[in-house]
Amino acid sequence: MNLSGLKNAVSVIGGKIQIHDNDALRKTMDELVFQAVFAESDDAKRDLLIFIKEAAKAAGAFPASIQGLYEELGREYRGSPYLQ
Repeated sequence: MNLSGLKNAVSVIGGKIQIHDNDALRKTMDELVFQAVFAESDDAKRDLLIFIKEAAKAAGAFPASIQGLYEELGREYRGSPYLQ
């Protein structure tokens, strides 16, 4: 795992992630995700996923979902006219 660029990109102060270098964080994000997906232990996977989510939020991204849209569409969907 080569996350050496992460050392100067972020720090944790008072339990919150501080971003110092967005470009360096961006360059290491793929490696962080890879490590999270293929982590051998559940604890390591959980910790990496939490770090990724919090680092992304600190960099200005925010979690979003269109699940509510799918649910609403499902309530009104009457099926395909081709199958009736």
